[in-house]
Amino acid sequence: MAHYQQPAPRLRLVQSSEYRGQPEEWSNTYSFKGPAPTTPAGWQAIADAFILLLRQCFTSKTTFVRAYGYNANSIGANFVHDYTSPGPPSAGTGVFTNSLSLPGDAAITGRLSSEKFNPSGKRVYGRNYWHDAYAEATDSDRVNSEQQAQLTTFLTQYTQGTIIAGTDSCLPDLTDTHSPHVDQWITTRTLKRRGKRRLPPTP
Repeated sequence: MAHYQQPAPRLRLVQSSEYRGQPEEWSNTYSFKGPAPTTPAGWQAIADAFILLLRQCFTSKTTFVRAYGYNANSIGANFVHDYTSPGPPSAGTGVFTNSLSLPGDAAITGRLSSEKFNPSGKRVYGRNYWHDAYAEATDSDRVNSEQQAQLTTFLTQYTQGTIIAGTDSCLPDLTDTHSPHVDQWITTRTLKRRGKRRLPPTP
């Protein structure tokens, strides 16, 4: 078996929002240049700093339930924190005016550019997908401008490494990332824990 290679440390944040009447968890992973913290308190400080900024990007319908920290080339998490115990977990603080609430599987796309290219010559990007998405009240396909601005601020600070020292953004292989961009168009991302499909009634 080949040795696992992912030189960048990474933080994975798990959030929870409602989908089809039930809580639904979704997550994003943020690779950074490091070095990785050597203590649980160090990882906790990174997770808390990211969450503090991300809370402004989502409404109170979203809570931050768990954080995982991974050292370079580590398959399993080196740090795990459950914000629900004892709880309650922190909720979003964003309030977006002239907005339209969208279904739970609607998502907003964030993108970071890099100078890396795949074998086909296409640029490699770092991407994130966030739920609890809001659209403009007059255009259900377009991300609400206030939520887009908050997520752009988050990505900008992540790229610049100003969320907390040592967390400058990068690809999993430590390639620098830059040019934060939050797409203006709503997309969808399949959620893992959908409710069971209802069977048609028996004739």
